[in-house]
Amino acid sequence: MWQLNVLVISPVAESIALGESYGVMRIVNAATGRTEKIFEVHTDAINDVEFGKDDSIVVTASHDNSVHIQEIKSNMADFQSETFDIHGTDISMHPFESIIAAITQHGHPATYNYDTDKKLVLPTSNSLRD
Repeated sequence: MWQLNVLVISPVAESIALGESYGVMRIVNAATGRTEKIFEVHTDAINDVEFGKDDSIVVTASHDNSVHIQEIKSNMADFQSETFDIHGTDISMHPFESIIAAITQHGHPATYNYDTDKKLVLPTSNSLRD
């Protein structure tokens, strides 16, 4: 039996992504409730799940301090992983671009563009006081 930590419905409401406490992500058909794909993406609990702009990818954040980008629409299920020093508690996807926002282990906001492979750690409010 699996333990659910987080779920999100795709923007077009065709799929539901389920993040489990053992690092497994399931893609479930929203109409039938059947599991379509299972991905073992993390070594610890999944905290957050987001669908990409066109529902072809799902991004997960975990207690194992990593963010994983999983392609879900291809038959090959190409797997990409980016571990850009993230705390793993929260992620957000840009609605139109290939950009992930996250919180680093040191509490700084960071962005990652998975099309260009560019990472940017943004300044915190403490560094903006001067």
